Amino acid sequence: MYKVANVKVSIKTTPLFLDTVYKNLLEKEFNCIQHNNFLVLKSEFTYIIFKTNKKGENHINITKIPLVEKIPEAIKLIQNLTNCFVISQTIDNIIATTNLNRKLNLVDISSRKKFTNIKYNNEKFPGLFVKFNIGTAIIFHSGKIVIVGSKSIEDIECVLNLILVSI
Repeated sequence: MYKVANVKVSIKTTPLFLDTVYKNLLEKEFNCIQHNNFLVLKSEFTYIIFKTNKKGENHINITKIPLVEKIPEAIKLIQNLTNCFVISQTIDNIIATTNLNRKLNLVDISSRKKFTNIKYNNEKFPGLFVKFNIGTAIIFHSGKIVIVGSKSIEDIECVLNLILVSI
């Protein structure tokens, strides 16, 4: 089995004025940092609210979402805090982890040629990267596996199954 460690979502919203949003968040005693072109709001989730673009939309990245099922909660919170309307939402990245509870020989795995896109250089990084169109698995000697770059739970499960049948 695997555990979702983090979900990152991007949303497009109706226009927001960063100065106004910043002042409102400070009044509500939220942990918020203002930069030139964006705000960072840290609460249960982390939000990066970018300056309104030429199309009159704001882009907001939401991260530190612990489960896919919590995405609506994360979006609702930012809507309530900023009074914005969400135009679109996209899952950009789901990170999942698992542990096989056994040692792995990464040199052996990398030499089997079962994967077409594989990178392993123990001198630079102790993990073996196996890239698929639907995500990347990072496999460690310890038996731990981190899956990054997937956009759905189904993608994570597919990457994990492809790895498990090949090692």
